Amino acid sequence: MDVTAELPQHFAETMANLGFDLELGDLPLDEVKFSETLEGKRKAASAAAKSRRRERKGERRGRGRG
Repeated sequence: MDVTAELPQHFAETMANLGFDLELGDLPLDEVKFSETLEGKRKAASAAAKSRRRERKGERRGRGRG
């Protein structure tokens, strides 16, 4: 669903004063998210592996004790 409405006058004036051109429109909604890029997937996999290693860290230390 895409909804469009007029901006309140004070907000439109503020945006114009800041140099934004309202005629250029919105940001594209179909932008690729970082988590969907190759680099994002690699970082997520790396973080998941690091988390698994941390979970097992105490387990490895305790194996020799008996």
